[in-house]
Amino acid sequence: MDLAQLGLGLNEYNRQQEWRKEDIAWRENEALVIGVEQKERMVDLKCRALKSIANLSALVAGFTIVMFIELSVDPIVPHWLVTLYAFTTALEVAIMAMVMVQATLLLTCITLISMQHNDKKGFFQFWKNQCERQWKFTLFLFACGSFLFLLTLSFSA
Repeated sequence: MDLAQLGLGLNEYNRQQEWRKEDIAWRENEALVIGVEQKERMVDLKCRALKSIANLSALVAGFTIVMFIELSVDPIVPHWLVTLYAFTTALEVAIMAMVMVQATLLLTCITLISMQHNDKKGFFQFWKNQCERQWKFTLFLFACGSFLFLLTLSFSA
């Protein structure tokens, strides 16, 4: 009887060890899946931000061009003010065009690189080392272009 109990106990122990190994393997696989999902969310968030900035800068630049074309200037307005208005309009359109191009290029780069990195850490390192400085510069240009847009609006009033 003791020998049978020992055999059953040994069988139960072996089964528990096997289940433990399967559980560890499943948890490791689950951790990989969670990491990939987190990376995809991070990539999606960055892509949405870049698309928004690119679309908004193109929209503002287009509106500024239309505003410049449709504006009628009275002859009593000083020439220096018209020159300043034209300069700020041209500068604002150029800056917004640069923002649009840079955001589109960053978006393309992120999309291509995200396929190469399967983990969150690899993509985050790429973003930190390669893209973050360019992203901050693009946002700075967008802020400058927005200020020039408001300045252009004030000149046209």
